[in-house]
Amino acid sequence: PLSSWIENDTMEFSFSVQQFLPDRITIFEGGKTQNNALREQQIQLIINQMGVASAKAQGLRSSITTCDKLLRASDQRLYILREEKANTVVGFIKTGKRRLFLRDTSGLLHEVVPLCILDFYVHESQQRKGYGKYLFEQVLQNEDLQPFEVAIDRPSTKFLKFLQKHYNLQYFVKQ
Repeated sequence: PLSSWIENDTMEFSFSVQQFLPDRITIFEGGKTQNNALREQQIQLIINQMGVASAKAQGLRSSITTCDKLLRASDQRLYILREEKANTVVGFIKTGKRRLFLRDTSGLLHEVVPLCILDFYVHESQQRKGYGKYLFEQVLQNEDLQPFEVAIDRPSTKFLKFLQKHYNLQYFVKQ
């Protein structure tokens, strides 16, 4: 079974992660069915295992991030960070555009289609080592955005603390 390929709960796999994630941060474009990489069994395993771990960490009943969902969503990108030399996947960020109706601080409603952080996860064994900030910074750079320009779909308390600590973003309008 696929689950036997994962060595333990540190997201270290028994196959060569570098073979399937050639860059330190590998980006997968959603909806690209011609992208054979997403059809590789090992890539599916990595994405699905990380999605399960993310859901568990957030107390969700099901995964927000799966390979199948990514294949069906043409507006999404998945950024996966791996260890430089180890056979370990560290974390990921999934982004996508969403049509939102947001209230500003005075209560006025605005329709916007911003880039959203849909899922953000760094494995528990790799937290507090700078990986989350590194990954988030790379997403911002790749998307040509500032931290305050990104919408967050149902942010966790952990993510809000992360934004406050690293970017001094502490005031937001809850929707």
